[in-house]
Amino acid sequence: MTRTIDLQNFSQLAFAEFGTIPKWGLTYLGIAGVATAAADLIFWSHRPDVLLIDYSVGAALLVGWGVLLYAVSMTMMDSRLSVAGFTRFVITSIVMMLPTALALGLLWLSAIYKNGAGMAFSGVLLIVSLVFIMLLPGWPAMQVKSTKLIGPLAALRATRGIRWSLVIAGFVTGGVNRALPEMSSATEVWSALALAVLGGGIVVLSAMIAISIAVTSAKLMLAES
Repeated sequence: MTRTIDLQNFSQLAFAEFGTIPKWGLTYLGIAGVATAAADLIFWSHRPDVLLIDYSVGAALLVGWGVLLYAVSMTMMDSRLSVAGFTRFVITSIVMMLPTALALGLLWLSAIYKNGAGMAFSGVLLIVSLVFIMLLPGWPAMQVKSTKLIGPLAALRATRGIRWSLVIAGFVTGGVNRALPEMSSATEVWSALALAVLGGGIVVLSAMIAISIAVTSAKLMLAES
């Protein structure tokens, strides 16, 4: 019999996981939010040029957020943290993002060469890849907890009964991200500072929601597999 968990039950499970985010995790998420706000201010100070410091700060933030998401998620799943586990988490996350990266690359090339068919194909591929991401937020954590290699098809099969809930949850998380203010609209230092702080807070909230959804999804996927 196929498991079915409606949106209300899934939301309750995710909300319960939201409340189990460890205190140290909240502290480091706050620090990451401050660092993200600082990075926004650095770029705003010399906009629109992109300097070497922007790439350096961006790379540091990417690594820092990756480590933090792994550590908080796996702690909530009562899993021991390790370099091997982090490596599996990162590789699975990269594989999950590859279709979207490919679609964006094809869309960019199609726009440059003004290829209508290519733009249409890459647009469809982009939509499919985004749905793929929304369905598999728990795949990286599931892979860390599993003793065997879990491919994308096996991970998708493990989402039986929760797919609509995952898609809707993905839209909710995306909606929170779209609330991020545009730093380019700031003309004074104080307004830029206020927008950066607001943006950092929204990033932290979005990360907390995403972690809760991913952990909920991973636990349900492991139970189904």
